[in-house]
Amino acid sequence: MRQDIVSLPSRPFGAAGLLSLATLFPIGLADAASRQEIAHRSLQPPWVVDLTLDGMPHEAVFGTGQDVDYYRLTVTELSEAAIYATSELDTAGTLFDSTGDEIASEEYGGEGRNFRIVALLRAGDYYLQVRQNPTAYHETGVGKYTLYAETEPLSPDRLPLDGSSKEGVIDPAGHAEYFRIEVAELTQALIYSSGGLDTVRAVLDSLGREIVSDDDSGDGQNFHVSPLLWPGEYFLRVSPWTSSSGHRETGSYNVHAEGSPASVARLPLDGSSKEGVIEPGEQADYFRIDVTELTTAVLYTSGPSHTIGTLLDAEGREIMSAGDSWGNFRMAAVLRPGEYYVRVAQWQFGGGPVAPAQAARQPEDGSYILHAEGAPLIPTALELNGAPKEGSIDSAEDSDYFRIIVTELTEVAIHSSGGLDTVGALLDSDGREIVSDDDGGSGGNFHIATLLWPDEYFVRVTPWVKFSGQFDVGSYGLHVEGSPATPTQLSLNGPPHGSVIETPDDEDYYRFAVTEPTAVVLYTTGNLDTAGVLMGTNGDEVAFNDDGGDQFINFRIVVILMRPTEYLLRVFSSSGAAGSYTMHAQGVSENSVGQP
Repeated sequence: MRQDIVSLPSRPFGAAGLLSLATLFPIGLADAASRQEIAHRSLQPPWVVDLTLDGMPHEAVFGTGQDVDYYRLTVTELSEAAIYATSELDTAGTLFDSTGDEIASEEYGGEGRNFRIVALLRAGDYYLQVRQNPTAYHETGVGKYTLYAETEPLSPDRLPLDGSSKEGVIDPAGHAEYFRIEVAELTQALIYSSGGLDTVRAVLDSLGREIVSDDDSGDGQNFHVSPLLWPGEYFLRVSPWTSSSGHRETGSYNVHAEGSPASVARLPLDGSSKEGVIEPGEQADYFRIDVTELTTAVLYTSGPSHTIGTLLDAEGREIMSAGDSWGNFRMAAVLRPGEYYVRVAQWQFGGGPVAPAQAARQPEDGSYILHAEGAPLIPTALELNGAPKEGSIDSAEDSDYFRIIVTELTEVAIHSSGGLDTVGALLDSDGREIVSDDDGGSGGNFHIATLLWPDEYFVRVTPWVKFSGQFDVGSYGLHVEGSPATPTQLSLNGPPHGSVIETPDDEDYYRFAVTEPTAVVLYTTGNLDTAGVLMGTNGDEVAFNDDGGDQFINFRIVVILMRPTEYLLRVFSSSGAAGSYTMHAQGVSENSVGQP
């Protein structure tokens, strides 16, 4: 199959409970002191080095610019952790929890061009990824770095949302202070500081992940935030402002906290609109959507402000987000019955929502109009290998939806036909996009090929709209073909497996399972230009690589799989040619580290 046939989805680290880097030069299984030094020569998969908190600094070496090192940290009580590197290199660090979900990621903050991560951590295991950060000014290369991990046990004072205040002190050591916030119902909170101390604050969720942060949005140099909080536990972190020279403000401050049951404006999906303004001192506006039946929803803004839109579920978890520096956002979603929220924030030129204190300095006045359109969805049923279904596009906003029921692991190819330039997207049962494509088929038609697990799926067909705003209207044919998938069982550390891509569109599938955290390296050898896609059982992409292996034509995937489950590997020709290859798979489980 040609590589340009399908556009694979991009997933962040942790989307499938893993730590991954598709082009990683692997770390060998030597002792901790020399493991990184032989990274560029080893064909073994990586595993982590145990990093002792508050112990001796760890000396490490990047053997090549592409090396990535992994470390495991064990926290025994609620603590603030400071993890940082010193070196002549440009380092970056990412911290994950035990399931592979990202906690924090930093490229700077330390000495020179090194990273520094400060995070609130509960008791448990965490994993740290350290890599070099290439920039236009600093190239990656061989070099040493020293890694530090320091912790301070925490006993945060409770901060009630009742209008009371707490006094805090930033000592000369510059340590952050923490407060615990407990929320019993959906609450609109207002948290701010007073006094002459320049402080920076962040509201964290129960796992220590940052929800919202602010520096000088309040009076003087005080912070000011007004987040919407769902029931649960939160933490407020108050840190001293630090200058570029490393100077930290010290002294006392007062933190104030107010809260009231949230009165979120209802947003009906009937084509109506709501006017809003992101005022200085506000991070975002929220709106509630109630859905009683399967519905297609289109949410978008108009007006002078550059906006970011985020769709949240009933627990406040993000479903999708849209918006950029070009102007207003637009989102299209399939919603099942339930409660949803839309968050509208203002875009800051330079990346990210605008800070309230900066809102008055933006070229926009913060005003916007939020539009919400929806209609009950009765998707046309698609049968695998059935007769093509005809659809039509009447406007730029037109979308056709089709439903596919898959009862067994199936290789599926979905494509349109005709003279209409179409864009296709495959959605999971909750309406989240799995994969999309524009012109992977003939002419301007889309073509999606993927492997689907038993479940319900939706296909969305929309017109391609040119930059000028022009688009084509007319009819198209929709085809769906499928056959039961019979993946070859892949044995980690077993003998290599020879196979053949018989035609340019041919694909091979392999399956394997891990029962504990396991590091794997999957690669091919031979003269065929191969590409590999590793997928989880939900169809999400775990890792992808094309030419990272032998002769720069074979693929090489190196990944640490944190979640015990089954995985699928798809192998295809990325050059449009047929030929033979040899498949290799190696794995090292956590409990086997150090074993002969």
